[in-house]
Amino acid sequence: MFKEDSKILGPIGGFGKVIGAKSDDVDAFTNVTSVSVDGVAGSKIDIPFSTDFGQTNNVSAFAWANTSVSQVFGNVFGHYNTGPARRKWLLGFRLGTVEAEVSADGSSGPSVFKQYQSVALFDDGSYHHIGFTFASNVLKLYVDGIELVGAALTKTQDGTVNTLFANTTDPVQIGSILLGGVPGLAFDGLIDEPLWWDKALTGAEVTALFNSSVVFDYTTHSAAAVNLQERYRFDGDTLPTVIGDINSNNGTSAGGVSLSTTVP
Repeated sequence: MFKEDSKILGPIGGFGKVIGAKSDDVDAFTNVTSVSVDGVAGSKIDIPFSTDFGQTNNVSAFAWANTSVSQVFGNVFGHYNTGPARRKWLLGFRLGTVEAEVSADGSSGPSVFKQYQSVALFDDGSYHHIGFTFASNVLKLYVDGIELVGAALTKTQDGTVNTLFANTTDPVQIGSILLGGVPGLAFDGLIDEPLWWDKALTGAEVTALFNSSVVFDYTTHSAAAVNLQERYRFDGDTLPTVIGDINSNNGTSAGGVSLSTTVP
């Protein structure tokens, strides 16, 4: 049984995985492929905007990520353009910390922008399950199945964001964001299983996802499966095409993006 709404209140000697056996259900699958991004500007996966990414409230984004590089910022998964002010959401690493950002009007003004970071560093060369949920001005940041709160979380900016900016222009990106329309801040490391929901997952659902996602077809068995809008497994992909296996929001890779057999 998973503990409801698991939280870490502060650094207590590192983050441990929530106890829970991975499923050996008949619908388990073998995860064999991730993507490697080289950290160079222009290295990215572009996913053309669709209504499956159009939600402005009650959303969740998660991915597995592995880096050993302390970058100024490296985007794992996001829908974000710094100019002309079309920031919506992003998830990545800043100087080793895990960070999520959301904006109400596309800007980074302190009254309409949230920027949350982990206090602990996770650029340790191991995979970590990172993500956020958002619902009506409530942003929650998770690492390895646990919500970061209290002394474990830095709220660099905590403005009012009742709904997300409706960016219908720019692509969703894996491994990069747009800086004034130009790809930049590429992630340097490995990414697997980026996921997007039109639902703010509960703490129990996030914990269950962390404990089972890479070996279990949660699209069939998760209580949140009906709200899962897109997933990128990378297994069986032939670059530059990246397959969205929920609603066929396929992406295209560019630059130093390659397939890897190093998986969570």
